[in-house]
Amino acid sequence: GLTIILNASQAGHECALVSAEATNGQVGRRLLSMASGVPLVKLRSGTIDAGEMRVVSNMSEKIARLPIHTMDLFHAWDKIKAELELLKMRRPQLALIVIDYLGLLSAPVPRGERYLEIGRISSEAKILANTQKLCVMLLCQLNREVENRKDRKPQLSDLRDSGCVEQDADVVALLYRDSYYNPQAEFQALAECNIAKNRDGPTGVVKLSFQAECVRFRDWD
Repeated sequence: GLTIILNASQAGHECALVSAEATNGQVGRRLLSMASGVPLVKLRSGTIDAGEMRVVSNMSEKIARLPIHTMDLFHAWDKIKAELELLKMRRPQLALIVIDYLGLLSAPVPRGERYLEIGRISSEAKILANTQKLCVMLLCQLNREVENRKDRKPQLSDLRDSGCVEQDADVVALLYRDSYYNPQAEFQALAECNIAKNRDGPTGVVKLSFQAECVRFRDWD
């Protein structure tokens, strides 16, 4: 999600990140690591040398000028939706919203059943995207069934808690890294982005390169 926000904002598109898990400071460090190439662990521990400090200082100024809005530690869906609608009103050029992540959000529903919560959030996220003319990316976890299969590549049925997510989404992209399960994998950096559903286009697998030290994805070379 952050890789897409960074790339989109560098291309001039205004973006927003709503994080129910990370603080704005944590998000900022990740963006700085991704953009500068300085390992995230070094930024967190402060163990960077003079050369890296110059790179980080220069890149931090550039990131500060990027059109990125962050909202940290939001969990209530009604509050998130209201804040995003207000942001869109104030910033009509807002184009992309990434919400991290669905499993940590809550919404009042009859009897408090979780699958109804997920269904409500999913459908209202779709309405938000359509009415406000936005791209809304809703990050989701997978259920544990994928861990029990010999081929651990995720499928649409692995989306957690509710089938409404698959039903409502225009695009579903599933990430997989063989090296996560297989330390002897030939290509340790290889990641696969499986476009498993695409309402208006083709499906298929896109190869990516994952740079773990900077927590970023890049084109596969």
